[in-house]
Amino acid sequence: MKKGYSATKIDIFKEYGDLIWERVKNLPRGFCHGDLHRGNLLKTSGGEYFVLDFDTSCSAFSTYDIMVMCDSTDYFAFESKGYNTSKNIYERFLVGYSKHHKLSQDEINAFYDFIAIRHFQLQATIMEIYGLDCVDEDFLDNQLDWLKKWILQCDEKR
Repeated sequence: MKKGYSATKIDIFKEYGDLIWERVKNLPRGFCHGDLHRGNLLKTSGGEYFVLDFDTSCSAFSTYDIMVMCDSTDYFAFESKGYNTSKNIYERFLVGYSKHHKLSQDEINAFYDFIAIRHFQLQATIMEIYGLDCVDEDFLDNQLDWLKKWILQCDEKR
C-alpha cells in the first residue's frame, strides 16, 4: 500500500499466498538452511564439501532446502520449461536422497508450492535489503504474473 500498488492486486497476492500456505503449513519442520543453492557449497581440492552462508538458517520446512537446490525456474521471467527442468532435477535428486531420508507424499508434492513461496520470500528480501524504492509497479506486476502462470501450470500438471 505504501507504494500505491493496487489493492486488488495486493489481494490477489494474498489469495495466492494463503492458497500455497494451506498446502504446506502442516508439513514436518526441522533445520532449514534457507538458501541452500549450489553457490553456497564449496568443494575443496581434496573433494570435501562445505556448506556456506547460514544467515537465513532457522527451524522451518527442511524440504524447502531441497527445492532451492533443485529449482531451475527463472525468478524474473516465467518460462514454462522451468517446471519440467526443475521436475527432472528434483526427481533425480530424490533417487539418492530417499536412500537416506524418506519423504511423505505431501512433502514430495510440496516442491512446486515451495517454488512459489520462494518467490514471495525473494520479493520480501529484495525490498528489505534495498528498500521499497527498488521495486515499481512493473516489477510487482511481473511477479504477480509469474505466480499466476506458475500456479496455473502446477495445477494443470497435478
